[in-house]
Amino acid sequence: MYSISYEMAEELIRHLYEKTYGLRKIKDSRPENIQRLFDLHIQLQNLLEQLEKDGHNVRFLKQEIKDHIKQKYDYRELVLQVDGGVRDIDNKAIQSKGACAFMLYGDGELLMQNSYYLGDMVTLPAMPDETEEPPTLPITVNMAEYIAVIKALDYLLTFSPSVESIIIKSDSEVVVNQVNMFISTRVDNLVRLRYATHIRMKKLGFVEIRKVPREDNSDVDALVNQCLDKVEEKEKEY
Repeated sequence: MYSISYEMAEELIRHLYEKTYGLRKIKDSRPENIQRLFDLHIQLQNLLEQLEKDGHNVRFLKQEIKDHIKQKYDYRELVLQVDGGVRDIDNKAIQSKGACAFMLYGDGELLMQNSYYLGDMVTLPAMPDETEEPPTLPITVNMAEYIAVIKALDYLLTFSPSVESIIIKSDSEVVVNQVNMFISTRVDNLVRLRYATHIRMKKLGFVEIRKVPREDNSDVDALVNQCLDKVEEKEKEY
């Protein structure tokens, strides 16, 4: 099937494994990426089957390559930079608009970034043993900042990273101090959001949240503003 040497096939298999592992590490459900994963998988299977027919130890080769990739792709530290913002919150004549964003770094390398438009109302997380529907309330800046943390943690939970430490960096003093239990709150919406944050942190294991200066969070702040800019531009079109 393949008129190439074993050494060339080994190098090609190593390359294909790295590509598939890299795509799976940061999950992306877009159809084109799912198709890429499928195509890569078929290429791998065909190569491995041919090598096995030729009498090569495929099991040993696969394990050797997987060990190499694991060492390369498992992270010592993941850093999540998060931010949330709300526009027109003080202008009663205009509907407020909230958005949040996060940037994910693995050992200093940017792996993923995303932003979310939140609108003017937010349905809050349910509390344990709650029988009624959780409330939907007008968005505030603190709510947007909390939701940024929750969205980032939800993303990490989708691929269960192998990592020594996870650090969240936020410029929100309220969120950082409340999550770290340095200050208390009786405000229902923040109690609910803090609870939702703690649940996710517990599932991931050790997660630390730190306060950073606003100027150190400018990249993710730009993502929030880009998201809001796009919404406002669409509104102007109509």
